[in-house]
Amino acid sequence: MSDAAKPDRSAEYLLVRELREQAGRISQNIGESTQRDYAKKYERMMRTGMLPENAGTKKAYYAYRAALLHGAAAEVRQALRKRDQAPYGSDAWRSAMEVLERCRNIFARYPPDPERRHYERGSASFTWEQIRSHKVRTMTGWSSTIASKKRLLSKLRKMHGWRETLFLHVTEKHKAAAAVCALTGARPSEIARGVRVELKSDGTTPLLLIAINGSKLTATTGQPERMLRIRIDSVEARHLAAIAATAAVVVDTHPANFCAAIIKAGRKAFPSLHETVSPYVFRHSLASDMKAAGIAPKSIAQVLGHQASESQQAYGFAASSCGVVSIEAVRASIPIRMTHRNPRYRLRPAESSPTLG
Repeated sequence: MSDAAKPDRSAEYLLVRELREQAGRISQNIGESTQRDYAKKYERMMRTGMLPENAGTKKAYYAYRAALLHGAAAEVRQALRKRDQAPYGSDAWRSAMEVLERCRNIFARYPPDPERRHYERGSASFTWEQIRSHKVRTMTGWSSTIASKKRLLSKLRKMHGWRETLFLHVTEKHKAAAAVCALTGARPSEIARGVRVELKSDGTTPLLLIAINGSKLTATTGQPERMLRIRIDSVEARHLAAIAATAAVVVDTHPANFCAAIIKAGRKAFPSLHETVSPYVFRHSLASDMKAAGIAPKSIAQVLGHQASESQQAYGFAASSCGVVSIEAVRASIPIRMTHRNPRYRLRPAESSPTLG
């Protein structure tokens, strides 16, 4: 191959050098019990999408932060070995590079700090005092997360067809998971459990049946299972219908890899947008569309996998709606507790909503 025909791998080499340096700053000299504890915490964060700042105490925050960095460093070392052994451009090479990109995002958010200066200052993004202040404000009804999603949706709705544009920029590997998120509002952690997609016919009209195994389950929160019937009237629905044309399929994904893929797709699709587009934008957008369409709080709670009707108030805003709801019907395994603070919603009674047979 001539020099002119060789691919430019300078960005890859810079990434590898950066990650070798970052991973090298994280000590591997820890006890076996600490290793097991870190591995358990890291697995939980990767499976559920939890972040260190979701921890309830300062001690837990720094424990999860350390576990995240140790886990990411271990993944970097493993991915670098796979990259070195895999032919350039192969599936194995792409998989290794995907892990490296994800770990770079982790190190950017939580820079390795062997001198432990972050224990006083917090990470590059947060101090513990800021996190604690956010939790207090959230308990009193204020949420910066909700406010940021409102700002993001208000900007996206000005971009005609933003959801289709975003979907088209998602890599083929993650398109099915993105389609499930867009159509159902499922969490990444729920898709990781496996979402069953089946093509059915309602008389002469084909429909999608999507079964979701819930996450964030306790005795009073979350739906163990919910099933949605979806019209095939969007690019996302047509994608799922195509892959389920001959038999039912199970869509799953690694939450962290999926989140990284959506963030990357968002940057490509909307280069002038300063906010980060994550998989949860689909969940908030669907909630906005349902509220704008006058769907009952009970039905919205069922779609989003809640047990209490008031939980859906944290998702979406009617004014941010920019699409049509494709959900024909929903059925959840646990009855909804009607705790919505404003029962005077403008729509048909929830009891008249169709359910899946």
